[in-house]
Amino acid sequence: MADKLGYGAFSDTAIITGTVTQICVKERACESFHHGFKTVVLSDGVWSFDPELQRAMLKNFAMKFGMADIDLHSVDFPTLSQGETACR
Repeated sequence: MADKLGYGAFSDTAIITGTVTQICVKERACESFHHGFKTVVLSDGVWSFDPELQRAMLKNFAMKFGMADIDLHSVDFPTLSQGETACR
């Protein structure tokens, strides 16, 4: 887990979701990667009008840039105690 110094969304990892996977999501994910972020594309958080192009984009991204085809339910999020916040 990365240390956060404020309430903002920026850390060393970008989690990408959105619509039209092979266009908008791909562009955002590649830009994130090229700006030095560890980049994850959540497969159940993206959509496309063409499932075949979506599968191809997710496969290509996972092979060359970051992590893709991740099911949100498989992510191991930290458990917080009552009163504890994720911000440090």
